[in-house]
Amino acid sequence: RDSEGNVSAIPLQRTGGTTFEGRVPVATSGAYWVAVTVENPDGLVAQGSNGLVAGYADEFAFREADTQLPDDVAGITEGRVGPTAAEVFDPAPRRGAAERPLWPLLVAIALGLFLLDVALRRLVVARGDWRVWREAVVPTRQERPEAIPTAPAPSVEEDEVLPPTRDVHPEEESLGRLLRRKRNR
Repeated sequence: RDSEGNVSAIPLQRTGGTTFEGRVPVATSGAYWVAVTVENPDGLVAQGSNGLVAGYADEFAFREADTQLPDDVAGITEGRVGPTAAEVFDPAPRRGAAERPLWPLLVAIALGLFLLDVALRRLVVARGDWRVWREAVVPTRQERPEAIPTAPAPSVEEDEVLPPTRDVHPEEESLGRLLRRKRNR
């Protein structure tokens, strides 16, 4: 029975007086249950069962420790392997250097947090203020105006020219009238 619960029968070959061998194709690693039944033409002779674990990937295999690796890493990084208890707190042989100073960023963060703290303590925010703020800051979506249906244009004879129609308000003056009035003064 495989890890998904599927049962398959595998024939076994006798390799000795009491030993049998068989090969089982295993698609994935994991735990499997093996049940063996030995029969002859007269009936059942023996039966047994056991668990089987198919090997996991090499990355999970237990291997000998590489005792040279820590020494190699310590040599490259100028570190120490197996320091005594007194050496653990010794100062490092050299200090690391930052590419850029960190203090301006920390000062800016502290200033921002200070201003936020003052604002939250001093400003009174009432119900509905956020809506007013959002309407003032966030642009509102304007719906597109719908097209005005137009009537079909009246048929015009080629010889007939209609004057343009325009509503003229009494207080409206054209540019030409304004220029004439200016010259007449």
